Amino acid sequence: TGGRLEVSMVREFQRSSGLDGVVSNHCAATLMHIHLVADEKSLSRSGMRRCNQLDEVSSRVIPGNVAHNSEKLDDWIRYGLEHFYNKDSPRVHFLLAANPAPNTEPLRDHARTYEWALLDGRRITPTSRLQGNNPDLGSSIVQARINDTRHVGEIRSIFVHPQSNIDGASETILVAVAWMRRSTHTPLENQPVFIWDKFPELGVETWEYNQYVDPRSHDPPMIMRLADVHCQVSRGRTEGTPKLWITATMDRVSIFFVINIEI
Repeated sequence: TGGRLEVSMVREFQRSSGLDGVVSNHCAATLMHIHLVADEKSLSRSGMRRCNQLDEVSSRVIPGNVAHNSEKLDDWIRYGLEHFYNKDSPRVHFLLAANPAPNTEPLRDHARTYEWALLDGRRITPTSRLQGNNPDLGSSIVQARINDTRHVGEIRSIFVHPQSNIDGASETILVAVAWMRRSTHTPLENQPVFIWDKFPELGVETWEYNQYVDPRSHDPPMIMRLADVHCQVSRGRTEGTPKLWITATMDRVSIFFVINIEI
């Protein structure tokens, strides 16, 4: 298992380095063009457009292709949205609620969904858009750090939910996450101490195979902003008893970068 994880991380690092080089070369060419068209006080329109493009590159989250402009949300996602919006104070209620709280509005049951999105330059694809039935494939597995605790889960949907009475809702990219259930077992027989615990910076952890946290507990919450996700995660599985999922964070090989422009 350790060898497979190391190979996966090396391959991911090589992929990220290559993509980093491609994007960096493009940005360098863009910067050169900006300097050519700029004077001390102003930029040409083409230069301004390129500055905006660089701003987009430096953003942690970039939406991908739209899957549906108005897709009906699953019941469990709407249940999570109701908790997400009302965690501080009542703001929305279900359409058929018998006694909705005052000054709240009905929760919209449709959203604009996406095929994928970029997080720190990495493509995140929700499980609802993946091809095939292998639960260990795809780029949907992520880590979030909530209340100083690391949680790992599968992004099931990426969407924008235009709730009219919520500021910024029509621009905020949200994700619905099925969180994996943490395991106290290790993949090594007769070794109660997990060897990877000696290297906490790698973020290697074990989880119960094919088991998820009850979404009704809201701990951790099933709906969150994509920008609040920490990083993508690599996942494998062990074949021992009990069968486990094993994950390693990919934040140490992120291709996210910021470019400062001086004109």
